[in-house]
Amino acid sequence: MADTDRTDDPRLCKFDSCDRRLIALGYCTAHYGQFRKGARLRPVGEPEFTAEERFWAKVDRSGDCWVWTAAQYRNGYGMFGVTHKRPTRAHKYSYELVNGPVPDGLHIDHKCRNRLCVNPDHLHAVTPKQNRENLTVDPRSRSGHRGVNWYAPKSCWRVRVMHYKKEHHGGYFTDLEEAAAAARALRARLFTNSGD
Repeated sequence: MADTDRTDDPRLCKFDSCDRRLIALGYCTAHYGQFRKGARLRPVGEPEFTAEERFWAKVDRSGDCWVWTAAQYRNGYGMFGVTHKRPTRAHKYSYELVNGPVPDGLHIDHKCRNRLCVNPDHLHAVTPKQNRENLTVDPRSRSGHRGVNWYAPKSCWRVRVMHYKKEHHGGYFTDLEEAAAAARALRARLFTNSGD
């Protein structure tokens, strides 16, 4: 059936090149399922959404961090299906839209430490070592500062920083802010991408 004929047939799905019978709201079973899941479907005659349009439709740009609002991997990074094949990390796709392909051997690091942020200004390409150096604070840490933990035997805060699988000791402190400053100074001395 030609496209001109199919638009006049009220029994067929209203999307271009879809010959299936409609079941609800003018959609076939497949398109109705996409509609119910929140997909923005275009009417007959309009081109399909590009990957870039689909991507930005899933981003909340209301703050400094542009937050990915769709699917996520278990580790908290955004997941985006560029094609129907294997998905990619949302922040990597955002970086590549602006800067081109990620250079071989490099990872994309969040300067803001927000795994769901896809703001290209918050992303930069780093080595795997530099990426590990910019890890966030362990959520189990009582201090809330990287490299600072409570040391019960001495009843004080202990500063420790790992670098090349070796622990570097930064001292013991009774004041948490002094310990946090010591940890930042130690990271600045050891790391090339401490993030602070």
